[in-house]
Amino acid sequence: MGLMSWSAPRETIALPGGDSFTVRGLCLNDITVLWSVFGEELFEVFQGLEGLGTDEDSRNIIVEASLMAWLGKMAVDFPEIVGIVIAVASDEKGELSEIAAQVGTTPVTVQIEALMTIYRLTVTEAGGSKKLVDHLSALATVVTGLLSAKSTGTGELENLPAS
Repeated sequence: MGLMSWSAPRETIALPGGDSFTVRGLCLNDITVLWSVFGEELFEVFQGLEGLGTDEDSRNIIVEASLMAWLGKMAVDFPEIVGIVIAVASDEKGELSEIAAQVGTTPVTVQIEALMTIYRLTVTEAGGSKKLVDHLSALATVVTGLLSAKSTGTGELENLPAS
């Protein structure tokens, strides 16, 4: 077994009428796709994550509750992201915008179940809620530094986390 034989775990989401689709956890490529579609909105989403992973004494359950509350806020503030996230995690063939539009026609319970499943699979693959938030916070710091360097035209990256 090796990298080329690995595949992301998938779970089935039932649709009314007996049909279904599968989803998997998000990976860095998915974040890139989301960034290309939403840019600044996704940047705001990442900024919202920064405060969640900073308390080293936090218990995993508190971090997870905070993350779930943040996901709910994201769904209210950026509902179009929900459709794209589900579309990306479904790996359906076709235009992303068309798949996301179709996701938007599914009952809210289906969308919530899909998001919760994607969240759970993403967190499991990341090694837990705290670790996921820490990694996403580090990514947000890198993105902030890149955007800052780009906007100032200096090309210098400051305050980036050491690897």
